Amino acid sequence: LPSPCIQNHAANLAFLPDGTLTCVWFGGTMEGMGDISIYMSRLAPGATRWSQHEKMSDDPAKSEQNPLIFNAPGGDVWLLYTSQTSGNQDGSVVKCRISADGGRTFGKVRVLCDIPGTFVRQPIVVNGAGTWLLPVFRCVGLPGERWTGDADTAGVLISRDAGKSWTMTEVPDSIGAVHMNIVPLPEGEFVAFYRNRFAEYVLSSRSSDGENWSAPEPIDLPNNN
Repeated sequence: LPSPCIQNHAANLAFLPDGTLTCVWFGGTMEGMGDISIYMSRLAPGATRWSQHEKMSDDPAKSEQNPLIFNAPGGDVWLLYTSQTSGNQDGSVVKCRISADGGRTFGKVRVLCDIPGTFVRQPIVVNGAGTWLLPVFRCVGLPGERWTGDADTAGVLISRDAGKSWTMTEVPDSIGAVHMNIVPLPEGEFVAFYRNRFAEYVLSSRSSDGENWSAPEPIDLPNNN
C-alpha cells in the first residue's frame, strides 16, 4: 500500500457498503510522536491497485493510533481511533469521524470516549438486542510512575442508542489482557481473545450477551507479546 510515512502500524481491513475494501493504519516517524496520524487507502471492486493514501486525522499535538472502520446497522460508516499526548497512553481518549455517504467522505472529528487511558484496537460488534459493543483496553498508570502497560485491563464500551452515548463495563480480573477481540458464536453467545502483556499465552473469555464477561484465562496458543 502507498504510504508517505517512515513507520506504519496497526492496520485494519474492512469493506464499505459498496464493496470497496479499506485499509486504515497509523503512520509517522515513530509511535507516540505528535506526527503520528491516521491514514486510509481503498481497493475498489475490480481494481488491481490500492488508492493513494488519505490522511484522516491531523492533530499536530497528538499521536493518533489504532484506527478501525465500523459499518453501522443504519448505514453510516464510522472511523474510530485513539488520541494521546506523546507516549502517555494512560491519557488516551477515543475519537471518531462518521460518514453518511457510505464512506466516501467523513464528518468532523469528535470525542467518542473521554475516559483517560481508553484504547481501541478491534471493531464494534452488535448483539442480538441491537446493543453496540466496542472492546477496549484501559492503559493504567501506577501512582507516581510513567505508564508501562503492566497494569492495563480490558473493558467494553456499550451503546444502546446507536452510538450517541456510551457506558464502560470492566472485564473482571483482566490485568495484562489487551486488544480484546469479540467474536459472535452461532448460539448467540460471544467469545473474546486477548493479547497478553506478560508474554505467556493468548487469553480468552466468554459472555452470554457481550456485556458481562468471564475472567480471561490462557488458552493453548503462545503469546510472545
